[in-house]
Amino acid sequence: MSSYEKFAVSGPDIVCEEFDGELVVLDLKTGCYFSFNRSASAIWGLLTAGVAPKAIEEAWGRSVGPLVESLVGHNLLVAVPEDGEPRLEPDMLATLRAAEDAPAIEAFDDLADLIRADPVHDIDKSAGWPHQTAEVSF
Repeated sequence: MSSYEKFAVSGPDIVCEEFDGELVVLDLKTGCYFSFNRSASAIWGLLTAGVAPKAIEEAWGRSVGPLVESLVGHNLLVAVPEDGEPRLEPDMLATLRAAEDAPAIEAFDDLADLIRADPVHDIDKSAGWPHQTAEVSF
């Protein structure tokens, strides 16, 4: 990571939803989903808002490198060109400081087959629904 390298969501197949301060991120391509604790959720929000990890570390006083590496490793984030000074708004930092736990994510693939299934398009046209094509087997 360069000093102020920034990251963005890797593509339209990555979707997320927040539930009571915890985030669930779903990769529609692989069918894997990820549960983020409160601090990881806050860091995800900062990173996807264009704040550089280095700026988060400087303001928070903790390392976010391992979390960023994990997010990139799971293809949830990609590095993007740096575009000026990092901006960390006070309310963003307050949310992060309120989450006292170490940032952590859990990965799950138990529903991957179900999530990747496309019952409208992955059917045997001659047999009809619910018969899947031969290439789509779980």
